[in-house]
Order: sequence, then C-alpha cells, then structure tokens
Amino acid sequence: MADVCNSNFREWFPELIKVIDSAAFFAIDLEFLGLPSSARDDLVPTLFDESEQRYKKIVQSVRRYPPCQLGIAVFTERDDGASYEVESFAIPLFKRLPHKQVFSYSLSAVSFLANNNFDFNKFIMEGVTYSNGRQTEDMRKEILSGGIDYDVFEDGLEHRLQILKINFQRAAQNAIRMSQHTVHRSPSARSYQTGLQLPHPILIELVRSGEFIDTDTVDQTMHPPWDRPLSPLEKAVIEYVFTNDHRHLEFSISHDGTLLYVAELPVLTLLHYSEEEWVEEKLEKLLQEISGVSEIVKRMLARRVPIVGHNSFLDLVYLYECFVDDLPDSYEDWKAATRKEMPTVFDTKIIACLLKNQLSENGVMDHSLKTLGAFFESASCGQILPFSYPSISEGPCSQYIFGVGEHFHNAAFDARVTGSIFIKMLYLYAYTKSAGHGDFSRLWQLRKLIFACRNDFANRVPIPLIDYLHCYLPGADPHGHRPDVLRVRKRRKWPWFGLLNGRTENIVDVIVDQIIGMEKMLQFTLADMIPLRGELKREMGAFRIDVKRSDEHEGIALVATNTPKTFARVARYLAAHKWIRPMDERTSEKASWEELLMGSEEMKRRRKGQRRRRKTTGDHLSVCITEEINDDRLGTIALLTAGVTSSLFIVGTVIYWSRA
Repeated sequence: MADVCNSNFREWFPELIKVIDSAAFFAIDLEFLGLPSSARDDLVPTLFDESEQRYKKIVQSVRRYPPCQLGIAVFTERDDGASYEVESFAIPLFKRLPHKQVFSYSLSAVSFLANNNFDFNKFIMEGVTYSNGRQTEDMRKEILSGGIDYDVFEDGLEHRLQILKINFQRAAQNAIRMSQHTVHRSPSARSYQTGLQLPHPILIELVRSGEFIDTDTVDQTMHPPWDRPLSPLEKAVIEYVFTNDHRHLEFSISHDGTLLYVAELPVLTLLHYSEEEWVEEKLEKLLQEISGVSEIVKRMLARRVPIVGHNSFLDLVYLYECFVDDLPDSYEDWKAATRKEMPTVFDTKIIACLLKNQLSENGVMDHSLKTLGAFFESASCGQILPFSYPSISEGPCSQYIFGVGEHFHNAAFDARVTGSIFIKMLYLYAYTKSAGHGDFSRLWQLRKLIFACRNDFANRVPIPLIDYLHCYLPGADPHGHRPDVLRVRKRRKWPWFGLLNGRTENIVDVIVDQIIGMEKMLQFTLADMIPLRGELKREMGAFRIDVKRSDEHEGIALVATNTPKTFARVARYLAAHKWIRPMDERTSEKASWEELLMGSEEMKRRRKGQRRRRKTTGDHLSVCITEEINDDRLGTIALLTAGVTSSLFIVGTVIYWSRA
C-alpha cells in the first residue's frame, strides 16, 4: 500500500496519474466520522423512508460528518486478462479550506475507527485537503478579485505575508545598494515596490533552520516569519502572491520549505510565457493545492472506466459532494449527475445477492465485505468453478500492503479486497449465467466479462432499509417485496375488563368503532410512541422494525418491518398485547396481515412465481377480523362467542361511549 499524505502528496502525484492512466477499473472505499444513523432523530434512516426522503437525510449527514480516509485500488489488466496488477493508495482526508470550518463527528464512528487502528493524529496533521468544483471556482474568483483574506488558508498567513514582503523589500534593496553603493533606506510595508530590478538572485530565509547559510546572499538579520517548514499550500500562496506583484521575477521555494529564491525570469521562460500566462500558471498551481485529492478523483472520472464499490451508495454520495460538485437538491437529479460523471458503476453486494444460491451452498450466508473477502481468498472458492481465477499481484508502489493479516476498515485495504472479489464474482456470474456451457478454457478479458454481465447489475447500488430493490442510476428504482406497514390502535379499557376473553373484546371494539366513528378512537401521543418503540425493539431483538404515529389519524400507529418473517413475529406479539391491538391491514398484494402471518414460510415459494396458498384463519389469529364488519362470518362468530350476554354488553358500551 502506498501511504499518501499531505507532506508527500505532490511527490506521489505524478505516480498516481501514471497508474490511473493505465487502469482497467478502480475500486474505492471511504471512511467517515459519522453515519446517517448517528444524526439527530429526524435524520435517522427508517423503514418508512421513500427514496427521496432517504436521499435528503443522507445529504444532511454528508454535510455534517466529513470523510476521514479515501482508499483507491487501481487495477491494471495484464496479458489479456490472465493477470491483474493492483496499486492501493490510502489517503487521509482533512479539509483545510476554509480554515475556520466546523464539522461534527459521532462517538460511535470514532470509537469504531479507533478500534480498527485508525490514526487520528495523522488524519489531522497529515490529512490532504480537497474541494469540489464549485468551491474551487469560488476561490478562483475571490483570488482574482484581490479581496481575499489569506487567513482562510492558515491562521496568521496574511500577517506572515506582510512580514515576508518587508523582508523581500529589504533584501532587494540590500542587493541593489551593494551593487550600486546607494544609500540604504529602512523599508516598510508601504514602500513595498512592484518594479524592483535585481542585480543578482537573492535568498530569503523563511524558517530559522540553524544551518550554515552563505551570508553574502542571505540577510540573516531579518526576522523569518515561520517557525516551521512551509506546507505545500503555503508555498503555492507565496509563489502566486509575489509573482502577481513582480511579474518580471521568478519566485520559488526550496524543497524543504525553508528558503525563498528570487531572480529575474530566465530568457527561455519569457520566450514561452507572457507575464499574464506566467501569473496564470502560478494561480493554477495554487488552485491545484486547494483542490488536493480532488485532482486525483477528477483524473479517475475522466478515464470513464468502471468504478467498483461495496454497499457503495454512501460512498458515491460523498464522492460527488467532496470531489465533484455540490449535491443536487433532488434524488433524481443526483442520479442523473452521478451517471454523467460515472457512467459505469458496479457494486459487489448487488452481485453477491444475484449469486446468493451459489454462495449459500458454500456456507456464505451474509454478504459483508469481510465474509466475501475471506471466502474468495479461501480454498473453498476454487470448488465452485472448474477453472482458476486470474492472478492478482501488487504493483511496485504496493509491494508491502499492510504486512501479514487482515486490515478491514482501512479504506485502501477494503478497496483492494472489493476489486479482487469483483473480478472473481464476474467469473462466477458469467459461468452461472451460461449454465456451464461458456468457453472458460481460457481466461476472459475484462471487457468481455463486463459485456456478458453488465445488463444484470451495472449501475445498481443497494440502499439499506428501504422498500426498493436498489438504486438504479439510469432510471426509476424497482420496488421491493417488503410487507406493508402494520396498523395498530389502543385497546379500550372496558368496565368489565378481564371478564371477557380477548376475542370478544376485539369484536366489541370494532363494532363500537363502526357505530360511534373512528374519530372517537383513543389517540396515540408522542409519549406513547417512545415506550412502544422501545418495547418492540427489546422484544424483537435483531429483527428490524420502526414505529411512528400515522399522519392521517392520531389514533393509529404504524409498525414497519423489512421481511415477512419479521412481520409475522411482530403481528403475533401485538395480537396478544395488553394495550395495543392490530387493525386489519391490506397489503399492496391484497393479502391481510393474518394471511401474511400464516403464510410467512410460503413467501419464498411465492417470490419464485408460485401462487401463495391462502390459509383459513386459526384460533390463535381470531383477534384479527376482516374489513367487512357486517359479513355473515363475523356475525356467526360474534353470536357463537358472546351470545346474549355479549349483546347486552355491546348495547351498554355504545351508550357509555356515546355519552363520553
């Protein structure tokens, strides 16, 4: 792995560009200081979210919690797909512009990063800056206007520039005086001249280095403005500011950032550049420093080769916001903009879902990156296919990638694993799709593999906990198969509570609702929702549920689940609840919740295209009744269950609630 950071970023830049220009595809991964689930309650993703709602929540989270590390794995195809060479780069990210920006972090995220050996000191001290296109263009306009306060780059930079201008003026006058024997004048900021003619090059000390310096060319009586070597950004600022003021002079800073060299522009430079072009080049250099890592990402996107991620929806949103442009307001606009910048995106979790049968047969039951990576690196992987995969070797920049062992949740390692399993899953999917009839006697070129598979999973990215199969970048997202929400209401507290069985009480409840109207239902307050949500989450354990009050009726609460199995478990629990009972709810497939409960085990066969059986409601589901209150079946149940006594109770109850 190549460890790229702020102090060596410009040294690595040419090598990064060289590797990127030869890439067959890129695998990416980002680490963050917080996730949407860490945001305030109204921004936490829920099972009730539509695509647009989820996108807006994620946008707020992205702008609140910055990324802290970018991992790029660059895969280069060798020998027509017989092997691949990969270069992995880990780049800590620390946005330095504007310098006084404020960002947030979540305790859970930083604890998770710390447990995975993330270096927070390196993140702050050596993190590389970045900016998207709009931010860079705004900075260009501000610089050209001349009204920029350079403290935006670093605290005290404006003051240091003024001191450096005085020091330069003094050094230039000393050089002129020594050559012409003129009278020396003490310079000031106001006497800073823009038309100085230097008789010979001069050096100005920027930092007290303590080393021997030739006193014939360096005036050591001047006070250096810095007490440390200059950062690459500070170097670019100085070179632009002084070049813009003295267009006939050349300003350059030593590699170690301690000395400023000033001389008349060489003749060859004047032949190739006008003064305006020379200043423009210095400005572009400054803007490149402002852009930082964005220059690398833009070069990657310009290649138009596939970009691969794992569960990468959040990664793509961050990639666009941090390195490309401000996120659009709407979800559909973001998909169109992302599609324009990244025409081909693959997600290994989507591919894994399509291969779930083959993977589950070999013991792979979850599709996390760690599980998939371990499987495809194991000996079991070779048992699936009757041929070997291409070899994947580290490039010269990545010969010593992390040493021995796994290092998941380091962005570079995750990106490398993502790209590796992507190649292997392409082969597995192509082999499965061809039903073993494809010619796999030779390894395929990447473009042939992608051509064979892309229509099934290209530009599809998973969005967790939402009733859509995935985010489909070129068009509308396909709907999922999640059960409809379960509607629940409060049970009424009857004067004879406990004398009747629950079945009779529910029948009475429904008849009262029909007679006195739904508006007389007991209302759910916000105070009711908190204990209900907590109780259900405790009882359901790892089963994912969400609860909220209905927007249409304050007497109804909605319970959302993500699988039929969870739906059945929740419905069974609420049917026997003391103060909550389910209402009859029809799903989009015209199946009542009790039918889903009875048929949860049939759901797998139904999804494969078989018609689901409808089962008769059993005794343990008798608390659930149909929407047709006046049908003959309900009347028969009521008469058989309650008899004449129940009828008298009903009449008394109607009178009681009418007066209430």
